[in-house]
Amino acid sequence: MSLVKKKADRMTSLGPLNVWLGDYIFEPGRASIRAQIEASLLPFEGKLVNSHFSRPDVLIIRNLEYSDLLKALAKKIRNPKLPLFQIISEPKVVLPALNWRIWRLVFRGQITLGGDSRLDFAFPRPYEPEGSLRNNQKRSPKAVLVNANKFSWIRGENYSLRRAIVSSDIPVDTYGANWQPSRKWVLEKVLAELFRSLASPSQFGSLRQNAFSKAVIAKGPCESKLDVLSDYKVNLVIENSMELITEKLSDAWYAGCIPVYVGPDLSQCGVPDELIVYAEPNLKSVNDATHRALGMNHAKYQKNLRNWLESPEYKNTFLTPWAWEPIWRSIFSAIR
Repeated sequence: MSLVKKKADRMTSLGPLNVWLGDYIFEPGRASIRAQIEASLLPFEGKLVNSHFSRPDVLIIRNLEYSDLLKALAKKIRNPKLPLFQIISEPKVVLPALNWRIWRLVFRGQITLGGDSRLDFAFPRPYEPEGSLRNNQKRSPKAVLVNANKFSWIRGENYSLRRAIVSSDIPVDTYGANWQPSRKWVLEKVLAELFRSLASPSQFGSLRQNAFSKAVIAKGPCESKLDVLSDYKVNLVIENSMELITEKLSDAWYAGCIPVYVGPDLSQCGVPDELIVYAEPNLKSVNDATHRALGMNHAKYQKNLRNWLESPEYKNTFLTPWAWEPIWRSIFSAIR
């Protein structure tokens, strides 16, 4: 019997677990994730409750949703023994405020989905693929990058690398918002991110941000990321930072793309070398890797990719530990 199951069995004897996870979870567009969370609560005879519920057993704030945080603190003031936890599902480069030390005084514990394992509880960041492998045979001979133009001044960010890539002579089509930004928009974003970063001075990174760069070929936002990716042979998978693996790599695989990858070390994930073209976080390395990927035999690559996606190794490394339901179940077990 696993430790989580033993703990779950013990928890059921403690009575139902009424969890407040923020009122946003009851919005119509959240029905799918709400169903997954509610299924995860079944072993604990638990349920999700809204802010009007008078006596929840635990309060959980995800990524500092401030309106929900105020509601949670109001309940905490009325009942100081009520446990309040913080879930962190974004790295420092995206939301540096999540890691401010003051929150250690506010929350009983912090739960990180990927990223910094020094916090109280650490779990993989959940990811569930959309559909099956795309088999488009007619694909553009160029690479594609699908990300919005974002800023961060925190050490380890890769947003500035993306701007350097899309404004260079690397053959890449760029999808996403704000890749032809006005100077006013850039200045506003830079000042806002600079202010947020100064609140975490120990994490402050480089001043070289390629802030005013524009994409050579900007296609604008897209409705379906996988539909766009499946029209290309190569996908530039530039993670937000060098500390967290997100859905980008699996998205490239399910779209049938050869990923040129810049991100955290994957040596512990068991990924076959032939399924990734690795690059260092600099323009020359990405350029060289992109041309290597464009020269690869795509039909042979897709055959190897299908074998990997159907293998027990992929299921054990990516699908099972990254699925939402068991992670929520483990979270509820850990905080009880």
